[in-house]
Amino acid sequence: MNLEDQIYTLLSSNTAITALVVNRISPEVTSPDSIKPFIVYSREETEFTKNLLGEVLNEAGKFSIQCCSNDKKQADDVGKAVVDCFSSAHYEVLDKKSSYDENTDLYFLTVVVLFD
Repeated sequence: MNLEDQIYTLLSSNTAITALVVNRISPEVTSPDSIKPFIVYSREETEFTKNLLGEVLNEAGKFSIQCCSNDKKQADDVGKAVVDCFSSAHYEVLDKKSSYDENTDLYFLTVVVLFD
């Protein structure tokens, strides 16, 4: 299973997250008409562990997980659930930031995690 599939499994099996977004968890992109709140995640970087022959033994990915809603508190609540999910599964949360896009009228809480 690739890292993106593992991220999806971790997010979609977390009851605190699914209580807020149900099954609205997507890689890369979602429809602008999606019911809010929702989560979109994407890989930002990949770090490979190689042996002396240069063969890839393992990979770790830095992922950006965007928690999106028309309501700031709701985006923040989803973001907190995501941070708690990764922290309790012993993955490193690297960053958390919020923003607002006036063109889409969406609040974002973006959580960046290191996942391997």
